[in-house]
Amino acid sequence: MRKLFADLCFALALTLSVTGLFGYVAEASSPWHGSGTIAGGGGADKLSTALATGPCTSHGCFIDLSTQSGVTAGQIQNVFPSVSPGGATGSTAVTDTWSSCAEDTANSIMYCHGGGHTDYAGNEVYKNDLKNSLNWVREFGPSTADTGNTGYYVDSTNCTGAGCPASVHTYGALVYVPSYGLFRAFGAIYISGNEGPQSWLYLAGHWTQEANTPSGGSPYYESSFYNPTDGNVYFTGQFNGTKVWTPSTNAWVYNNNSSPPTANYYGSAMDVAHQRLWMIGNGYAGYMSLTGTLTNVTTTGNQTCQNFGGSPGVVYRTVDSKIWCIIPGSTTAYNLNTTTFAWTAVTANGSNAVTPSSLPGGNEGGMFNRAQYDSAHDAIIIVVSTQTDMVAYIP
Repeated sequence: MRKLFADLCFALALTLSVTGLFGYVAEASSPWHGSGTIAGGGGADKLSTALATGPCTSHGCFIDLSTQSGVTAGQIQNVFPSVSPGGATGSTAVTDTWSSCAEDTANSIMYCHGGGHTDYAGNEVYKNDLKNSLNWVREFGPSTADTGNTGYYVDSTNCTGAGCPASVHTYGALVYVPSYGLFRAFGAIYISGNEGPQSWLYLAGHWTQEANTPSGGSPYYESSFYNPTDGNVYFTGQFNGTKVWTPSTNAWVYNNNSSPPTANYYGSAMDVAHQRLWMIGNGYAGYMSLTGTLTNVTTTGNQTCQNFGGSPGVVYRTVDSKIWCIIPGSTTAYNLNTTTFAWTAVTANGSNAVTPSSLPGGNEGGMFNRAQYDSAHDAIIIVVSTQTDMVAYIP
């Protein structure tokens, strides 16, 4: 019933979309060499078009998506609230203070959501339809902030629960769950920085409160992993083992086993082939099993990615079953063989003319999940900050 309701809401959102249907594009190894037409749809696929037009259109190319034809809101800051809802850092904290993005990969829709602690009170959801628009929109919020540290904001119209979710550092704990929506759990709430036990599901402009997260451990530096094999969402963080949410039953399980990694800032990716939850960055590489057993990994090759002094952009690419890594400010990408644990550096294509932006203010916090693998286009989508252009990388 929960899945059916989500499917109906999603279908309604598609019908009402002013930009047309979000037609599905089947995964292919080099889809940018195609026609740029949405499969089953009636118009050009803007992401495919961007990947297929020069000067660099092959492996090792970075493409600036914010400068494509028709894009007028290519940066999240273009659609900030006209009046800030509060916080010492302001709206840029949506990404810049330990927060993340997540992509609906079947439909190529990117969502970004964050803030929290003393940095930002806003609980907006920013959305970019990569197929039909490439423009950012502020689809939700901000709600009226509450400084009472309850984890809730007052808004009975757009949320189901005790209120609307308060702003939080989302770290890497923002994840898109197919057929359900955008899922958020844990995080450091506005304004205290304490953990809010609530979990939330977002779909078509509406938040629904889900079951509370299991207690135990620190609320900081979580990573999230959607597992298409069993349909569950796995979390690691500064707590032992894994905390697991099952969408179909809205139930949590806490596998309180191995201690967490010593590194605080790391990128994360679900190794689907081996069913491993990888954590990479700040001098660390390792993975958790689904049941919460940690394995520290000794890698070989070029270890620049795992030695990045913060959270690098880490994704799992289904085409080659490798972990791919993007470092802000660099045109060299890296991939990790998940069987041999060997790193390989991939230099930029000779025709490449685009460099992903560096992190504003240095590497504190890093990227968390603001690099996402778009399986429909076999491309890595990179959102460094609210203040920078969105970039695609062709691995």
